[in-house]
Amino acid sequence: MNRIGFVGLGMMGAPMAASLVRGGFEVHAHDLRREAVEGLAAAGGHVAPGLPALARCEATIVMVNTDAQAREVIEALLAAGPEPHFAILCMSTILPATARELAARADDRGVGFLDAPVSGGPVVAQLGALAIMAGGDAALFDRARPILEAMGRMVRHVGGPGAGITVKLVNNMIAVQMLPIVAEALRVGIAHGMDLATLVDVIRASSGNTWITEKWDQARVFLQLLSADPAQLDSLVATGRKDLELARALCADKSQGAPRLEQAIATLDERAVEALRADLAAIVAST
Repeated sequence: MNRIGFVGLGMMGAPMAASLVRGGFEVHAHDLRREAVEGLAAAGGHVAPGLPALARCEATIVMVNTDAQAREVIEALLAAGPEPHFAILCMSTILPATARELAARADDRGVGFLDAPVSGGPVVAQLGALAIMAGGDAALFDRARPILEAMGRMVRHVGGPGAGITVKLVNNMIAVQMLPIVAEALRVGIAHGMDLATLVDVIRASSGNTWITEKWDQARVFLQLLSADPAQLDSLVATGRKDLELARALCADKSQGAPRLEQAIATLDERAVEALRADLAAIVAST
């Protein structure tokens, strides 16, 4: 697989597609924002005239934001009469049930399908070092592995259709709640006169260690980006809320109670966003 389609050049999709270009893949991109596609073209990618053209690729990556968007894009690709041996790599975070349904539709048309969501954030995406968890046919995963490894440092096949997204949602039940508490804790330490670098170093070696402190050099750049651009923080919180709502549906599907998840969803309101914005400002001012 070398001729790759890519749909969705947002905060995560743009650096992922750029990683594929750097990896030597022929990337044909489509996005509703013309400037995003032109930016990738300037880096060596190609502008796709529309979704049907991406069914002429060997594989197309779908990296849109919502369940409904993923369904719309994938159904359009299937309706376009894809080439033989065509594969769809759905890297969006959607419902596992939706992934299983779309995988079955793809299979009926002789099209391969993997759900392969990612974790790590935009800075890690720029480094081509994402964690990628894939669900679907193991043989297709092996064929697609070079594509995934161009974007990720940890690439794992985790089970059948829907399994990749299940793992991603379980991860995000932790990750979405992690940023606010870490930012709040660091802000309190700073307010008491502690040096930020010292705080991070000690926490990294202690029981409070998290991805943020473990990967502080990357996380600091990400926190600076969120603090500098209110729209980025608003987008991050909206995506986090969406992922927690999907996790709620995942829990309900197996009648699993999740009271701490419910509490986290309830606290992702406008007041919480403003508090996080203040925490990030205090951290950035101390870097």
